[in-house]
Amino acid sequence: MLSHFVEINDISMLADVGAGAGFPSLPLKICYPHLSIVLIEVIQKKIQFLHKIIDTLELSNVEICDLDWRTFLRSTDYPIELFCARASVSVEELIRMFSPISPYHSAQLVYWASKNWVIPEFVQPYVCRQEQYTIDNKQRRYIFLQSPARK
Repeated sequence: MLSHFVEINDISMLADVGAGAGFPSLPLKICYPHLSIVLIEVIQKKIQFLHKIIDTLELSNVEICDLDWRTFLRSTDYPIELFCARASVSVEELIRMFSPISPYHSAQLVYWASKNWVIPEFVQPYVCRQEQYTIDNKQRRYIFLQSPARK
């Protein structure tokens, strides 16, 4: 579904914040083998599962990063163009990436949200667009965020 709204072929590196079981990043990697993927996950049980999936599917250019979000922002500088996130990290924490001192301030963030999620007022300046989609008869939204300086 995300590929309906983002030109994935134009992206070389994607990060999945709170990767969990690897959705959506691992299916995207399978469909778009050119992608380099960073899976950001702190829970060891999930990390072990991700390693098993990556090894079983023989996926290359997929890295698991076990840093928490704030530490990730302070101590890494991958050339990530697109971040994907669900409710694993609050949107308040996620928008820290747009700080001018963050190496990721010019990247874009796609936040998975329910149809009824109300965008907090302090987040609204970061919203560049919203797209609706349906999965299992449930209305959902992608909220695309970027630095207000890039708009």
